[in-house]
Amino acid sequence: MVEKIPLGALINLVQSGLITKERFSDYFELDPDRTRPFRPVFRLRKDTVEFDLLEKTASEIGHFLALDAERTQRLRRTPQLLPDSFHSILAVGDSWFSDPRTRTVIDVLQDSGYAINNTAVAGLLLEDIVARKDYLKPLSTGRVRHFLLSGGGNDVIGRLPECVKLFNVDYVDPEKKSDVKHYIKNTFNSTIMPLVKRQYQQVLDDIKRASPQTQLHIHGYAYARPAPHGPFLGGQFEDDRGFDLTNDERKALAWRVIMRFIDAFNDFLKDFAKNASGVHYLDFRGTVKTTLGPPHNREFGVNEFWFDEIHPSPLATKDMADKYKAVLPLLVAHEG
Repeated sequence: MVEKIPLGALINLVQSGLITKERFSDYFELDPDRTRPFRPVFRLRKDTVEFDLLEKTASEIGHFLALDAERTQRLRRTPQLLPDSFHSILAVGDSWFSDPRTRTVIDVLQDSGYAINNTAVAGLLLEDIVARKDYLKPLSTGRVRHFLLSGGGNDVIGRLPECVKLFNVDYVDPEKKSDVKHYIKNTFNSTIMPLVKRQYQQVLDDIKRASPQTQLHIHGYAYARPAPHGPFLGGQFEDDRGFDLTNDERKALAWRVIMRFIDAFNDFLKDFAKNASGVHYLDFRGTVKTTLGPPHNREFGVNEFWFDEIHPSPLATKDMADKYKAVLPLLVAHEG
C-alpha cells in the first residue's frame, strides 16, 4: 500500500531522481481522456497524491511532472561517460525511446555501454521533431556518428478519425483484404503519408548539411494492438469509428486495419533507406511479435512482447537492442 503524499513531496522526489520506472505507477497514471496513439498523457493519482487544484490544472502539472521524472532518472541512471557533446550516438523521438513507465530499447543500449545522448520525449510527433530541430546542436559538434530516430507512429496511426472510415456492417471480414481496405480513407495515402515522407526527407537533409558523416537509423514500429476501451487505440476505434472491440471479429478487423497502416509505413521506410546513402532501416514487426490467430480461435497475442497497446515490453526491448547492436559497433561508446 502506497502512502498518500502531498504534491510538494512528490515534486521533491522527482527532482531528487527517486521516482524510478518501478515507482512511477505509485503516483502517476495515464489520462485516458487525453492520451492518443504514441502520445501518452499522464496525470496524478488522486489516491496517492494530495493536491488542492482544479482537475484540469492538476492534469497538466501531473503530465509535465511525469516527464520530469523520466528526464531526471535518465540523468541519474546513465553513466556520464562523456559530456553530451561527445556522445557519438544521438537518439531522437517518441515514447518508443522514452517512456517513464517502462524500459525502452535506449535504456537497454545504455546499460550495455553505448554512450547515447537520448533527447526523446514521450508523445512527440514527427512534425514536432522536425519543427524543433533540437538535433542540430549535437550534430553541429561533428561527433555524432549515429542518429537513431523513432518518429512517425503518432503521425501514421494517431489520426484514426482522419484515415479510418466508420464501421460498416457490409465490410466485417478481417480475413478479406477488400473488407479491410474499405476502411482506409484516401486521406491516408493522399495527405498523411506524403507529409510523413517529406518530414523524413527533411530530417535527412538536415543531417547531411550539419554532419555528413552521421548515419541515420530508422524503424517502422510493430503491429500495434487495439484493445477494448484502450487509451491509445481501442477507445478511438470504439468511440469515434463505431467498432465493438469486445467482439473478437470486430477487434480482429481493427487489428488488420492497423496492420495495413504499419505495413505502409514500413514499406516507405525500407524504400527510403534503400534509396538514400547513410540510412539504415530496422524492421521490428517480427521482433515485437503479434499473432492474431485464425477465425473462431483468435489468440490476440503475443502478450509477453507488449507492455500495452502500442509499446514493447522489456522482453521485446532486449530483442530490439540486439538488432541495433548488430549495426552499432560498441566502440562508439568510448570515443572522445
